[in-house]
Amino acid sequence: MKLWTTEFKAICALTGELKTYIGPNVSGINKEDAQQWCYENEGHLVVVGEFIAEVSFDDEVTIDYEIIQNN
Repeated sequence: MKLWTTEFKAICALTGELKTYIGPNVSGINKEDAQQWCYENEGHLVVVGEFIAEVSFDDEVTIDYEIIQNN
């Protein structure tokens, strides 16, 4: 399954402003499937895109999730 990035909006406790925060990555066959999971389990999350790679600049390591998922 693919991984999908999420976000949510909430009031900042410090400033009182409405802000957008990054949410957890969720699994799903496609974006709609991942959003359906969010509706059923974490109703405040919105799927914003596919998580395709993770880069660590300290170790210069790249994990390409798109290649892993297509194998």
